[in-house]
Amino acid sequence: MYTYVRGGDDRPFDFGMLFKVFHELKYVDFSGCTGLTGRELVTGGGGNNLEVMILRNCEHLKQVAVEQFIEALIGGHLRLLRHLDISNIKGLALDDGGTQRSFRVSPILIQQLLEQRPNFCLVAEFSDPS
Repeated sequence: MYTYVRGGDDRPFDFGMLFKVFHELKYVDFSGCTGLTGRELVTGGGGNNLEVMILRNCEHLKQVAVEQFIEALIGGHLRLLRHLDISNIKGLALDDGGTQRSFRVSPILIQQLLEQRPNFCLVAEFSDPS
């Protein structure tokens, strides 16, 4: 999916467009997509039938965007989503260059999400930072 729109265009692929255009998607797997930062998850809209989202090893997936997305889920966004995988062997990006990494997501947000959606499966496996 790390591709460019319309051949010679230099803009990265618009992941958020997928959520707007494909309202019937139930399962998406963006594993390994280096162009996905997570901003698209919060601003994408649509995807109301989405049940499973896999974002495993997306190198530039940002901790702040993941936490904003979890807040949106707590607020009622994507009500059918029941499985989210944000695992990353390098951890989540803290900066635009992806050089600074985080190996956790807010435990408070995770607790709130699981209290509101008890059957939700959040997979967040990160390698040991040592």
